[in-house]
Amino acid sequence: GGSETAYQVLVAGGKLKKHTRALLALGNIVNIPLDMNEFDPASGTGTQTRILWDGAQFLKTATMNQTSMTWQNLDPAVAIDMNNLRYPELNFWSQALGGSVQIKLQDCVHNDNATPFNPSDDTFACAADNATQVVSYAEVTVTPSDTVPATLQCFENCPDAANLGGANPFLMSSGYQPVPPASATPAATYTFDSATMLLKSGGTDVVASSLDGGFQWGLMSGPLFENTAENQNLLKCEWDNNTCAWQARSNLPSYYTWETGPNSWNRFMALHSGSTFLSFEPPLSLGYIHLAAGKYLNARFNLEYGGFGDLNGIPGKCVNLETGLDADCSQGGPGSPIRWVPEFTIPDGSAATDSGNATYYIKALEKEQRMRKDLDACGALAVTSYASQLPGASDWVDPNVGTEPSVTGAPAVIGGVLQ
Repeated sequence: GGSETAYQVLVAGGKLKKHTRALLALGNIVNIPLDMNEFDPASGTGTQTRILWDGAQFLKTATMNQTSMTWQNLDPAVAIDMNNLRYPELNFWSQALGGSVQIKLQDCVHNDNATPFNPSDDTFACAADNATQVVSYAEVTVTPSDTVPATLQCFENCPDAANLGGANPFLMSSGYQPVPPASATPAATYTFDSATMLLKSGGTDVVASSLDGGFQWGLMSGPLFENTAENQNLLKCEWDNNTCAWQARSNLPSYYTWETGPNSWNRFMALHSGSTFLSFEPPLSLGYIHLAAGKYLNARFNLEYGGFGDLNGIPGKCVNLETGLDADCSQGGPGSPIRWVPEFTIPDGSAATDSGNATYYIKALEKEQRMRKDLDACGALAVTSYASQLPGASDWVDPNVGTEPSVTGAPAVIGGVLQ
C-alpha cells in the first residue's frame, strides 16, 4: 500500500462565504416557493412567509407557526400589495434556488412621505411581470487557496468586533446615504487573514465564542466587498444619484459575508498537511424542471447531488404514517408516527442539467406508498361472520411424529454449507 499522510485539523472561529450572482426572470421561477421575513415595526416582530409567483402576481401562500415551526397554509392566498412596498425590490430565500433571491421590480415610483432625510417611512409602488429580473446568488465557503481582496468594506450589518456578544453586535450604519456612492462612508473596513482564515477589524479577530440569545444560531454580516469604482457605482439609487447600500445584495457581481458563532456550523474546518490543504469536491448543482401535475408544475428547482443516493433540494413536509395526512413536524420524535417526507416524487427518467448543460437522468433507489384513511368508505361495507366455520378444540388431532431421534454425530450442514 501507499505511505500514510499525517493531517492536522484547522478550526477557525468563523467562515467567509463568497456569493456569486446569477440572473433569471420571474417566468423561470413560476410556482417556486420563496421565503421572506415580514417585519412589523409596530410590534417589533417578524413573520416567516412563503410566497409564490403565479405568473401574474406574488401570492402569500403560507406562514410559519413559531410554536410548531411548521408552515400553515393561507386559504385563500393573499396577494402582495405592490403599491406599498418598503423597498424597490423583494428579497427572499429559496431552498429550490439554492440561496438568496432578489426580485428587481420595474417602474418603481418612490414616495418619501415628505420626509426626504428619513427613509424609515419611504414606500415604493412597483410593477412585475414574467420578464422581471431575478437575481440569485450561489454561495461557497472560501478556502485557503482562494484569493480574497486585500480589504473589504461594509455598509450594513457590520459586526462590531468589540461587542459581538451584545444584544446588538453590529456597528451603527445606514443603508441610505444622501451622497454619491464615491463619497459614501462605509460603517467598517475589514481584512481577511488566509493563514488563520479569520476576518479582522484592525488587529482584532471578528470571532464570537458566545452570542446573545437572539443570535444563538450564529451571527451573519451584511455584504462585504472590494472598494472599487465599479462596485461603488452599483450602489447608486435608482431614483437619484445617492447611495442605496442595500443594492449590494442584488447589483454586485459578487460579495462576501462573514459568519461566526459558538456552533460547529458557524466555523471553518479543514484538514491540512503542512501548508497543503485537503480539498473536497462540493455537491453537483443540477437544474430540474418538475413536469408532473400539481402546484409545482413547470417549477424549476436547483438540486444538489452529493453522491450515490444523495439528492437534495425538494421541498418537504411532515406526514402522519398512521393516517397518511399532513402533520405538525414539531410533534415528531422517537416513537412518533410523524416523519419528514418530500412534497413530491421526481418521476423516473426525469432529466436534470448542470452548469455546463450536461444532462443527467434521475431514478429512484427506493419508493414508498402511503395510504390515507377513508372512514366514509367503510359505512357501506357488508360484514360477514365466519365464527361458525372456525375450527374448535375438538378438531385437533395429535400429529404423532414419533420419538425424538438421538443424534450423536457432528452436524452435516452448518449455515447451508456441507461439512
